[in-house]
Amino acid sequence: MSSLTTTVEAGFSTPPPSRNTANNRVELAFWIGLLVLANLGLLIGNSPSIDLTFRPQAVAAGEWWRIFISPFVHVSRYHLLMDGTAFLLVYAGLEERRWSRRLALALCSAAGSLLLPLAIAPELNQIGLCGLSGAAHGLTAVSALEMLRHRQQRKVGGVLLVALLSKTAWEMWSGTVFLQFLHFGDIGQPIVATHAGGVLGGVAGFLLIGLVGKTLKG
Repeated sequence: MSSLTTTVEAGFSTPPPSRNTANNRVELAFWIGLLVLANLGLLIGNSPSIDLTFRPQAVAAGEWWRIFISPFVHVSRYHLLMDGTAFLLVYAGLEERRWSRRLALALCSAAGSLLLPLAIAPELNQIGLCGLSGAAHGLTAVSALEMLRHRQQRKVGGVLLVALLSKTAWEMWSGTVFLQFLHFGDIGQPIVATHAGGVLGGVAGFLLIGLVGKTLKG
């Protein structure tokens, strides 16, 4: 654990600037706005008015916007509430205060949650992919890594990171989402690789930003 702690501390040795509350509210309003726009069909009616999920064939045919819209699209109001709440809470709780880095961490998490299923989940072609759960998993990994930088929080951060890695590893092994039976089918047909991909993307983004910060300081 000490070597990992040294790595994550390297690029963030200087405490981040204090949070600008107004900017933070703008960021959250931005994410909420995207969620509302992408799910108007659910919020106004009972089902999405148009299919905006990520589908490789559609993207290859020129519908590139699915890459950016699909994380915000959800299959039910319950799905939207679960994913949206988790993402917003973890994003708002990040220690990193620079909005550009916070955005980069969210994008890295979302990218990982798409790229891993695209590489190893053939069912993606049939059922498509949507939702913010992968990105939320990635930001949770980032939050755990942030805790590892502080002596008082290292145990909590370590437990959180191990629990997250164990959960995603179990999902990859079993092929089912952890406690999926509790969702009563209201999350569609989840592709479990999206959670593991989000974690990988979040960790990669955190370490990359740290290395860039260290290089700029050096």
